[in-house]
Amino acid sequence: MPAKTEWRAGVSPYIWHQRMKIMENLPRLCEDVKAAGFEGVEFFGGWATAPQGKAEIERGLKATGLTFVALYVGGDFHLAGKRDKAVAEGVETAKCLAEFGAKLLLVGPNPVRQNRAKTDAELKVEVPAIAELAERIAPLGVQIAIHNHIPEVLNDAAELEALLAATPAAQVGLNVDTEWCVQASVDPLAFLKRFAPRVTHLHIRNSEKKVWTEHLGEGDIDQPSIAQTLREIGYSGWLMLEDAWDGQRELKLTHVERATKGREAIRTWFGV
Repeated sequence: MPAKTEWRAGVSPYIWHQRMKIMENLPRLCEDVKAAGFEGVEFFGGWATAPQGKAEIERGLKATGLTFVALYVGGDFHLAGKRDKAVAEGVETAKCLAEFGAKLLLVGPNPVRQNRAKTDAELKVEVPAIAELAERIAPLGVQIAIHNHIPEVLNDAAELEALLAATPAAQVGLNVDTEWCVQASVDPLAFLKRFAPRVTHLHIRNSEKKVWTEHLGEGDIDQPSIAQTLREIGYSGWLMLEDAWDGQRELKLTHVERATKGREAIRTWFGV
């Protein structure tokens, strides 16, 4: 029998980042997320490590009571000349995360050109770099969740397999982005089942024929089946709405209207 699941709904505010001057509007972002009915929010690391951004995030969280869920950081972990900088930035972001009382660092290894899968030589640099980052931030009580885009799931997810094989589950999990799986023509249901023991965080979005839709409630991804699969694998954690815009559709909704529709869809399909 599947383990009991406990889910909470939050927002990963990528589309706010795309459509407004975010460093000037972090409290407004928090207000939008709260108004749409969500409990938590995550941020990009650079927003929180900048003194102005950190203060504005603190102000927004205090005014809304939202939970600070996670910080996201990228980095050229696969390049020998840049891996040390990527690790150092990851450590500084994790320190900031811990100051906020949060425990989850989302790591999105920077892709290479044309979203190709990384070579064995590149992975020989990237894998120990991320393992080092995980070791260095473990005393802070911070865990990594590797965020997948397209490249990480190519070549039968060789990059993810290498990263997870080289790191302990207590230090490194997986932030599954189901829609990026679809973009890579990978079945998100099979992907969730395959990596079930390491799935610690979830990003959801919708698209139609691989074009991002304006809100979660429209599109052709089978969200109810994703919800059922999460129940089957016993996933407990955050369901983070991460809407995005690729320029192929006209956007007609405000941020609050779009997020509210997403919240209604999560309530309908995921029951939370």
